[in-house]
Amino acid sequence: KDILKNELFEAKTIIAKDGTKLPYRIYIPSSYYEGAEVPVVLILHGAGERGSDNSTQLNEYVPELFSQGSSPYWNAIVICPQCPSGQQWVDTPWGQGSYSIDTVKQSNELTAVLEILDEIEDTYSTDTSRYYVTGLSMGGFGTWDIIMRHPERFAGAMPICGGADPSKAELLIDKTIITFHGSADPTVPYKGTNEMVNAIKSACKSAGVSEKIRFFPIGSGGHTIWSGIGKNGTYAKWLFEAKMETSEQ
Repeated sequence: KDILKNELFEAKTIIAKDGTKLPYRIYIPSSYYEGAEVPVVLILHGAGERGSDNSTQLNEYVPELFSQGSSPYWNAIVICPQCPSGQQWVDTPWGQGSYSIDTVKQSNELTAVLEILDEIEDTYSTDTSRYYVTGLSMGGFGTWDIIMRHPERFAGAMPICGGADPSKAELLIDKTIITFHGSADPTVPYKGTNEMVNAIKSACKSAGVSEKIRFFPIGSGGHTIWSGIGKNGTYAKWLFEAKMETSEQ
């Protein structure tokens, strides 16, 4: 963890157009060069990592993603913003699971995250067809939310124990999505992920397209199921293989 903080991830802060202050960490591959067109990964942390120290958001999940030397995360630009204490990536009660993005407006924090992505895109040579987002718990909600509201920006997502808006499933039928939820989650209802997955599968069937969603229910699993997911090279491979068609960019 200390190596991540001290040597790999640079600490930065953005002041968004609406005044929202959001600290974040950014990792740039050592192999990066101008014109490289590298993929970009956004990682949204859970409720326990909120604050302003621009450090705690690297404690959970992130170290696992970098634990394998062959992990594709080493060759991507990785952004880890930190949500302020008392705020959420999505302004909806976690205990309800599903929600409507038509009635819940985009949070100031996610708006600031999008401005970070804009800044990265302007500063570095990124592959805009290979932007990915992943997150756990509160960040699982954020992962679903940002890809539903901005499907044109992301090729794939890996939400863990979050919730979403099943009425927007058709927006995601061409996205690679790998999602997880513990069936006995006492904090965020399992049914939130399950409803979204079923809605996406139904939308794919109606549109006559092949499913790109993979759902891994963790039988009798509680809330903190993410340990081990980040180390799994297969999940990373699936995510990084996702690429948007040129017409989507």
